[in-house]
Amino acid sequence: MKVPFLLLGLIQLLTPNAGAEEARGALVRPEATSSAVQLASYSHLPLSFELNQGQTDARVKFLARGPGYTVFLASDEAVLALQPSAIASAGKGEKPAVVRLKLVGAERNARVSGEGELPGRSNYFVGNDPQRWHTHIPTYAQVRYRSVYRGIDLVYYGRQGQL
Repeated sequence: MKVPFLLLGLIQLLTPNAGAEEARGALVRPEATSSAVQLASYSHLPLSFELNQGQTDARVKFLARGPGYTVFLASDEAVLALQPSAIASAGKGEKPAVVRLKLVGAERNARVSGEGELPGRSNYFVGNDPQRWHTHIPTYAQVRYRSVYRGIDLVYYGRQGQL
């Protein structure tokens, strides 16, 4: 059972200053932790890939989000949108840098599938119209492109906060 461990780890990450209060069984209020600590904690969560069910451009099969970036995996390319740092772009209105990765001579219509389904689900409640909401979107530990070259699969996954 990975879920209780993950939840316990997340709770521990979000309440690093509990110390003696935890030992006495006291609850730590969410406002007691700083935003920076919470943000740092989220950056240590494993990378997950969402199946695209209408939450982004139809060409995208899977997407992953991390601190400062989004990865879009289409049939024939991977697109990385890299957010400028908050310090470097303060007041400048900078747009994300975009990097496109294509394999030269690869099968353009390789079969793309998620592997290692994760227990979490993504939900997008944008606007007031429930018809436009996207809910219960499955997430995966990795995405496999089958036979991009004869006998070769391409697999995207995350380890230690890196793609």
